[in-house]
Amino acid sequence: MKEVAQLYDESFLSLRYPSLHLGYDAQHTLLSNLGRHGGRVDAFEQMLVDQSSHCVAIDGHVIACTSEKNDLSAFGYKAKKLGSAQINWMTAYDVRTKQPLVSQMFNGADPDKSSVQVLFSRFQFKNTLFLVDRGFNTTSNKRLMSAEGNSYIMPMIVGRNDYNYVYEHLNFDPNCSFVYDKDGYSSLVSYQEFVLNGQRCIAYHDSTRACAERKTYMEHLRDGHKGYTEDGLRASEKDFGLFLLDTSDFDKPPEEIFCDYKSRWGIETFYEYIDTHMDFNALYQQDYCC
Repeated sequence: MKEVAQLYDESFLSLRYPSLHLGYDAQHTLLSNLGRHGGRVDAFEQMLVDQSSHCVAIDGHVIACTSEKNDLSAFGYKAKKLGSAQINWMTAYDVRTKQPLVSQMFNGADPDKSSVQVLFSRFQFKNTLFLVDRGFNTTSNKRLMSAEGNSYIMPMIVGRNDYNYVYEHLNFDPNCSFVYDKDGYSSLVSYQEFVLNGQRCIAYHDSTRACAERKTYMEHLRDGHKGYTEDGLRASEKDFGLFLLDTSDFDKPPEEIFCDYKSRWGIETFYEYIDTHMDFNALYQQDYCC
């Protein structure tokens, strides 16, 4: 804040508005006013949450950031791919009405599993089903998403004891299956249920996805790509089309749990729309004077 006067004097704004002086006191007043009016924004977003369908996907989205002044700019897990620091944008999205409900920017080094707890401290969610990816799968987050009549569906974490137990005891019964048919995608899906230490785990085998993943692997094998072998193909057969989901909802049938989780993709579509269909080639943030 103390550098704002110098930055302002070096910018084109000081030439465009020579009678305007932007010093420490002016910035302090501006930020104070913004902070006081922030309550209105929170109230509006809380209203959106209250009036939502209560089927909500939450996910983070990385934005490249080369700003030297933005305190949220930091090197995160996508730094190598971006070639720069990043800031993280988290959104809660109603997958049924296709409406974003709440959003917040976070430090680029903060993982989603911790940032979501800040979001819950700002807004009150009740009787809401949360659809999240495996990056949110922690004991504290599952407890958070099960309070106030809430529930969650999220993937299990590979290598954890619960995942290993389910994986080792997979034995799909042909009679336990259903046909998933939505948005031009059709598949026969088998399922198997487990209850481990009070948590409900459901394994699914998506036959259409299994065929697609097997085909992709075989194309890599045919083209001689490193890491793809016939032994690897045989070892991967069990994994093709496999979903292992963890949910706190013990009432819905497995078919409905599967369909609910598939709808989580709506938030990915939302971010993709922002990136590519709103006159943005990509989301990016930098200092205006650079």
